[in-house]
Amino acid sequence: MDLVNCSLNAIETIFSMRSLGSGEPNCPAGTFAAGYMMDGWKKWRIVCLAPLSLEDIEDIFLFGTVITGILLTGFGGALLYRKMENIMQNLVALQRDLDLETGNRH
Repeated sequence: MDLVNCSLNAIETIFSMRSLGSGEPNCPAGTFAAGYMMDGWKKWRIVCLAPLSLEDIEDIFLFGTVITGILLTGFGGALLYRKMENIMQNLVALQRDLDLETGNRH
């Protein structure tokens, strides 16, 4: 946890000490310029982002973990469905063989 805090503090220090170039628009205090995007009026606007706090990173990690769990559950369900389908086909074939041997026709 100390490594994460140290890294976040270093990143925040780097971005807070960043000097603006000539003609570059200012971002509000506590944010840094991350790039530009074109708005609906075909005009380039600056994108200002705030550094991520530790709580933000924890939320992102938790969201990623939940999404990964959902995807793994779905993948496991698909594999189980395929296996059950294979077992059912084998049981139907076995039933047909038993019916032919005993002479029972349905």
